[in-house]
Order: sequence, then structure tokens, then C-alpha cells
Amino acid sequence: MSVLLRAALGLMLISLAAPEASAQSYQSLRRGGNFGLGVGAGTYGGGLSAKYWLSDIAAVQGTIAGGGYISDGEGNLRLTVNADYLFEQPPLFEAEGLEIAWNIGPGAGLQIESENGIGIGLSGVAGLEFALTVIPVELVFEYRPYMQFGDEYFRLEFISFGGQLRYFFG
Repeated sequence: MSVLLRAALGLMLISLAAPEASAQSYQSLRRGGNFGLGVGAGTYGGGLSAKYWLSDIAAVQGTIAGGGYISDGEGNLRLTVNADYLFEQPPLFEAEGLEIAWNIGPGAGLQIESENGIGIGLSGVAGLEFALTVIPVELVFEYRPYMQFGDEYFRLEFISFGGQLRYFFG
């Protein structure tokens, strides 16, 4: 079972346990001080994702992941950290319990790998956000062109996509 599917099932269970909301208690997720946690992808891979709203029009998001694999009998450990600054745009659509909006901004990533050393990545991010204010969950689909460079490689990708799935607290 994929990590994204497990996270979606976990968020559904959390929402079932939450008290039922009345029409007056729906609040936009798009407000300063709001914090969300879930899974997502950044410039270098994906893992645990977090988003913090700095204001009603700006947010920061980041992912962190660790892992490893075996290649040609050799082990390779990896740690990745990604961060994005998001300029949040006005909602494209608003209805009771749902907001559809978009964001754009720069991003950066760092990868430390036992086999390939340190890699640095720069990206642009354009995201389409679906916020369910009843639960409160955010699902984001992102277009993420990037440039990565390390000790022995350089990569430039114009067709790259990612996503985020987060539950918001408060």
C-alpha cells in the first residue's frame, strides 16, 4: 500500500473521530498561523510534509525524508530536506466546506547521500490547492521544474510534478 494511500486512510479515520462541525464553524485553512502536517514531495523526493501560513497570502512548506537502498551489493543512505516559499493567490472557487486556490513560489532542496555526496536543488513551484474546510485537509497538485547539482551530476527537468496531502491543526 503506497504512503499516500495510507495517509489518506489515516486522515479519513481522524475526520470520522472529529466532532461534527456546524455551518458557522467552517474556517478557511488559508490564514496566518495555521499549521498542517502530512506527506508530500519536494525538490528531492518526498516524505513528511509540513506547511505553515505566515499570513493570509504567504506560506512556507517543507518535506524531510530519510532512507536507503542497496545497489551492486553496496548500501546507500540518504537524507533529504526541501523548503518552499509560497505566494498564495486568491481562491479560484469557494463553497461551503471547499476552497480551490493556487500558489506559486521558489523552492530549494538538500540531499545528503552516502554514495553520491551532497546535492543541492533549486525549483519553481506552481500548486493547485483543494482545501476541505470541514475536515480540515488540503490536497495539492504541483508543477515543479527543477535543477539539481551534486559532486558528480547535474540535472535539469522542466516536466516534473509532485503533491502534498496535509491535515491542519487549528
